[in-house]
Amino acid sequence: MKMTVIAMALSIVALGAFWAACSSGSGQRKVQAGVAADFRLNDIAGKAVSLAEFKGKRPVLVHFGATWCPFCHAQVPPLGKLREKYTAEELAILSVDPNEAADVVRKYVSDNSIKYTMLVDGDGKVADLYGVTGVPQNFLVDRDGNIVARGVPLPESDIAKLVGR
Repeated sequence: MKMTVIAMALSIVALGAFWAACSSGSGQRKVQAGVAADFRLNDIAGKAVSLAEFKGKRPVLVHFGATWCPFCHAQVPPLGKLREKYTAEELAILSVDPNEAADVVRKYVSDNSIKYTMLVDGDGKVADLYGVTGVPQNFLVDRDGNIVARGVPLPESDIAKLVGR
């Protein structure tokens, strides 16, 4: 009996640690005002992409997720639907994968038929810059380069306002 209670307690602790590693915590969207930090990362084809190139042109959804995270994988279909709903000229979708190799991310994109831009943050510096402590995490950046929404789930109503539909 005592061993069963200990095993259950350890299982709960392990599940809590797994959840913390894969999620941002409360699950509620928090607005964080301020200018989005610029970054430059390579996409899975090796092309450099920077956040600054979108400033003044269109809003950007910066999504942090990892191939190993089931909660991130659950965001692939909604992100795909956003890509179908809004053209690349209306909304840029940049999915940043921290701390994984480009070949792992490339295979994940291929296996999941991902149509939005996947960026490789191999050393996790961009995730650190944004204060990402768990994935998935989303940042919605307006045309002026300001963060207007942050968190999970995807800020769809905020996106619609920024895009104008």
